[in-house]
Amino acid sequence: MGLPAYLQEIRKAAESNGLRFLLMHKVEASRKTISNPQVYVACFRGDTPWIRGKKVTDLRNLSELPDMSQIAEGQHAAWGEPMEENELLLLQCLDQPYDVCCPKFGQRIAKDCGNKPGIICYGSSHIGGHDKAGTAIVIRNGIAICLGRMGFYPNNSNEYVFDSARGVALVEKCQNGIIDPAHYRGRLGWPAEAQAGELQARQDFDNWDMNATRFVKCHFQGDNRAEVHLEVAGQPWRCMVTTRPSDKPYLVACSGEIEHFTQFEVTRISPAARESEPRLPRPRVGVEPTEVPRGAASRG
Repeated sequence: MGLPAYLQEIRKAAESNGLRFLLMHKVEASRKTISNPQVYVACFRGDTPWIRGKKVTDLRNLSELPDMSQIAEGQHAAWGEPMEENELLLLQCLDQPYDVCCPKFGQRIAKDCGNKPGIICYGSSHIGGHDKAGTAIVIRNGIAICLGRMGFYPNNSNEYVFDSARGVALVEKCQNGIIDPAHYRGRLGWPAEAQAGELQARQDFDNWDMNATRFVKCHFQGDNRAEVHLEVAGQPWRCMVTTRPSDKPYLVACSGEIEHFTQFEVTRISPAARESEPRLPRPRVGVEPTEVPRGAASRG
């Protein structure tokens, strides 16, 4: 079943301005409920990322929505209200058409997180990275990150099993401003090459504070190379990132499909140049952990 015409119009307006459009709903509520819907707009680029929300009377009345062209320029024109300090917004992917793993595992995490104080939880349409289900976007103090394989951990037989409580623990950790490195999938609003570089920088500094990193610039050199400049806790960090297709395909979560993914090779330039390391997708359901290096990054 397709989107109603008025939602298609909103999506078209957003996408024509280069904005990402997501549908969200309270897990315990009916998807057909449209009375006073909550709308969020956000910009995660630059040094002052922001997110603002507002309950509108009727989504059919486009005058209640912000100017999409202003949002694309990073301006919110004081539309809506900012989130409270340290309040956390969780968008848990529950989009079954992309992969049945998303609702199968994400639904349980979303329901459990919805009862936690200080956490605003919504089920979301596809956010990317369905191969790493359960997948979610976590937003706190204007910073948005993506988490993957939430609730999964290797047991004594080195097989991945699911525990909703562990997924909730990841979100609660973010609520305190700390990222779990085993499930980190990157910073929204940054180029993919900068996300790969940031993961390596965080590992070098062993710093997983959500506010620790700052994107300075990304200088592209041809189609598959970029020099990435970052700061970690105020310290400059620089690397060269080369992209290429992965050497072999990987199994995609519950769908059974096989896909190739982009591989990021990160070469540190400063503070110390070391041997290049390939950044590959993390292990997935049905893939032995030995097939993929730990601490890998991907576009998801």
